[in-house]
Amino acid sequence: MAGETLIDRAAQALSRAAPAGSEVYLFGSHATGRARPESDLDFLIVEPMVTDRLAEMFRLRKAVEAALGDRVVAVDVIVIDRARFVRLKDRPNTLANEVSMTGRRCAS
Repeated sequence: MAGETLIDRAAQALSRAAPAGSEVYLFGSHATGRARPESDLDFLIVEPMVTDRLAEMFRLRKAVEAALGDRVVAVDVIVIDRARFVRLKDRPNTLANEVSMTGRRCAS
């Protein structure tokens, strides 16, 4: 399991790199307390508006990699715009629903 300091560093890097008004959520095994030593870090970034999701996910992932340096941990960064997140957060079997139910808001 990644230490809280590592999670905090990743979350802070994402918060700094994301556009103003964005929210950073940790989800998956680290948010639910079921992480194992080999577990990755899963983050969902809810941005006010997204024009190119893939480019934004790549950009934010690079920011996390720079912040973590040579620490070897897999990090997944997923980006969604706020309108879509709000529309899907109460719909079962969606990532937005999982994050709203079990995720941990790290920063906004």
